[in-house]
Amino acid sequence: MDLFGIALALIVGVIVLFVARTARLTRAQVDQRLRGTDPRRRADVARDLATRMRAQADEVKCVRCGGSTFMIPGTDDAYKCEVCHFTFAGPPHTPDAQG
Repeated sequence: MDLFGIALALIVGVIVLFVARTARLTRAQVDQRLRGTDPRRRADVARDLATRMRAQADEVKCVRCGGSTFMIPGTDDAYKCEVCHFTFAGPPHTPDAQG
């Protein structure tokens, strides 16, 4: 066997070992290793964001009549008046990360 064949066999062996080790990791093990690293999955961060979004929606008043508004889901900055049903663009729904 020549040197090229040995090098090729070694590379294929390393790849097979890597794939076998990766396949052994179950989804639960991956989640366990990643737990706590994604701030979007933490309940306190999500609760704080929802509270700030509700407070911001209460601050936005209708540009036509001055009535209270609500955010239109699925849009970035659209609001609708609860009184006169006028739809208008306002500040973005998601407040800044700094709060």
